[in-house]
Amino acid sequence: MKQTIYLEDHGQDFLEWDIEDGSVVGCRPFQGWLWNGTQVHNTDIKPGDILDITPKNGERTKLNYPVERVVKHGSRTKKSRAPTGEGLGRGNMRYGLSFQSYG
Repeated sequence: MKQTIYLEDHGQDFLEWDIEDGSVVGCRPFQGWLWNGTQVHNTDIKPGDILDITPKNGERTKLNYPVERVVKHGSRTKKSRAPTGEGLGRGNMRYGLSFQSYG
């Protein structure tokens, strides 16, 4: 399962991690080059937790920044479809916009 971990802001260059199967697969806003691939050993992450990690080029350690919030993303079993635009009138159906010309 994929989850997004929001870290408390203590002035660091990274505030969010996407974790999938125990590995960091996304890091925002900066330092993805450093943190992507880091192993996260915590299994049930909750706000206030300190992450137990192994960076891809280092030793097992603890991250200095507590977890502020966790968002779990469910797995999709069906492929999502783009909106058909039914009932939206004329215009750009992909984004649900409808334009009307005057004159």
